[in-house]
Amino acid sequence: MSSGSLWVKLDLIDQFTQCWGGCLHVPCSCTVSYREAKVKVQDFGEAALGFAGAYYEDHIQPVTASYTDWASGLKSTLWEKIKTTIDDYSPFN
Repeated sequence: MSSGSLWVKLDLIDQFTQCWGGCLHVPCSCTVSYREAKVKVQDFGEAALGFAGAYYEDHIQPVTASYTDWASGLKSTLWEKIKTTIDDYSPFN
């Protein structure tokens, strides 16, 4: 998604909220239908989700990947030590 389309969506959301903010208490001449409003809000949600996903991939995942790999390696090493200890256990010798 390009940033240009995001600004268009944000502008539409802004127009929608301004219009409906005034329509809650008094009749007005808003031309935004429920379906149009729903599509605009869903588009905004998709844009927000896209930004969140991109932020995660760019900033969070690279930092946490090394810790995840370290923890996985530690778990494997500990499990091997436990298995070796159990296999070598001989209570009657």
